Amino acid sequence: MENIRLIIWDLDETFWEGTLTEGGIRYNQKSHDIVIELSKRGIINSICSKNDLEQIKPILSERGLWEYFVLPSINWEPKGQRIAKQIELFQLRPETVLFIDDNPSNLGEALTFVPGIQVADEKIINSLLDDPRLIGKNDSSLSRLQQYKVLEQKHIASEIHANNPRSFLLDSQIVVEIDHDLIGNEDRIIELINRTNQLNFTKKRLPENIEEARLELRRQVSPFSVQGGVVKVKDRYGDYGAVGFYLMKTDGYGSNLLHYCFSCRTLNMGVEAYIYQLLGKPKLNVVGKVLTDLDQHRPVDWINLDPTGKTEDVITTAPVVARGGCDLSAITHYFTLSSPSIASELVTVRAGIDIRFDHSLMLHYCMHPPKDEVLDELVKLGYQEEDFRTKLDTGGPSIRLLGLWGDANFQVYRHKRLGFETVLSLVGISWGANLIAANPQHVLSLLSSDEARTAYEHLRENYDCVGMIPFAKTRDTILEFAELVPEEEQIIILMANENTFGFEIYADDAKRNSELNSAIRSASENSKKIKIINTMKYIYGSGDIRDLNHFDRNVYHNIYKNINGNLI
Repeated sequence: MENIRLIIWDLDETFWEGTLTEGGIRYNQKSHDIVIELSKRGIINSICSKNDLEQIKPILSERGLWEYFVLPSINWEPKGQRIAKQIELFQLRPETVLFIDDNPSNLGEALTFVPGIQVADEKIINSLLDDPRLIGKNDSSLSRLQQYKVLEQKHIASEIHANNPRSFLLDSQIVVEIDHDLIGNEDRIIELINRTNQLNFTKKRLPENIEEARLELRRQVSPFSVQGGVVKVKDRYGDYGAVGFYLMKTDGYGSNLLHYCFSCRTLNMGVEAYIYQLLGKPKLNVVGKVLTDLDQHRPVDWINLDPTGKTEDVITTAPVVARGGCDLSAITHYFTLSSPSIASELVTVRAGIDIRFDHSLMLHYCMHPPKDEVLDELVKLGYQEEDFRTKLDTGGPSIRLLGLWGDANFQVYRHKRLGFETVLSLVGISWGANLIAANPQHVLSLLSSDEARTAYEHLRENYDCVGMIPFAKTRDTILEFAELVPEEEQIIILMANENTFGFEIYADDAKRNSELNSAIRSASENSKKIKIINTMKYIYGSGDIRDLNHFDRNVYHNIYKNINGNLI
């Protein structure tokens, strides 16, 4: 049998001796003490009794025990349906509930209405504290009891709004805080991943051994391509603490939730649907049964982000426009949770072809849109006309983020007849590779789609490789574009990483990054509209890098905090 999380007590001839309406009762101090001790073990107590509430409440209140019971059901209606309703309100599985009653008929009724519930007669009371199902865990502060008392208060308030559930949710004043300190919350995250079921959407677990679980969690949360958060909730009734966790991988193919789990403590508040909408409804492979439908048709507008939460996550009023690579993909995730709108122009994989929004040639074409034959030729390489548009130059206050690390990593190709230049990056081919000089059969064997193979063949036939773009040209493109930015506005440009931390394999790449940074600095010195972020300030050692251009998740979060804490 499963461990018990809730005991529902009958009163007459069970909790105490005698029947209240038939000559009185003899109060049982042992039952009284058991309720208190179970509460200190984190086990909740409730009542299902056929009696008058007005008579029962004073008896238990005088002895200081009434507040130890949660959601008591005291009236003259049949017990089966009442117990079913209680378990529903507690948001527990029947298998984790024990109903104690001296009447076999009531026990049978409970089993009929609540299949799976554990039942026992009054003889079990003397052995309750030694029952292995009721070991619980130390909760001498009664925190679990207080959490369920909040649930009780909410239920009472919801009865007032019974005909308008949304009115109750609005009146609850629900606020959510996203805490990105995953390591600082790792034990609670492990508990959420391994212990939640009804609102655990992926059902992916960590090792039961706590040290092994910590190591595995740290491995999962560290890559540059993942973003995660601990969801904390409070409302007018109380603070629910850390009730949820998500871990999301974002790359050129889109976003995918690796973990998405919530405690039933906030069931029916819409928190899990709100966070899902806030994250932009990423891909989610739902495993098994869950108790809520995330694909709600209407926005969850009764929940708000907590503006008084983490200082680095202060809610911004300006929209964000980001153009670049996976570095900006990692950073803009955090703005998604704090800004009213995000326009992301980030590296995208399209049929096995990387669309390199992190290259200045793409920014050049936003100012000088390709037309006619040039556009036709670019389309043959996998581009679309909308790739050569940007919102970075739109009017009004905005946080404009630009990353051009692609200039230090990709070869430039010039059309033999038309003379225009472009970049082509194919999934599976090493960065910086000269596709014209490479062995065609080897390249074709690595490509995953007909579109990529067609683009490669067209490149070989119609283009010459002219090497990396001159960084003076990068600087000129940045300065030209800065002139289009509205007055009193700025573009924030991320500098590339130059520090190899002793990895000689990155030496040549680091040199190119250094030259690119010189061009970015030069542009900023010649335009008040350009602000630069020194990425290297946030990389403290070799443990923070995955390769020269990709870092630990915390590096991106710290860069975000710098930007958001010093908004222009």
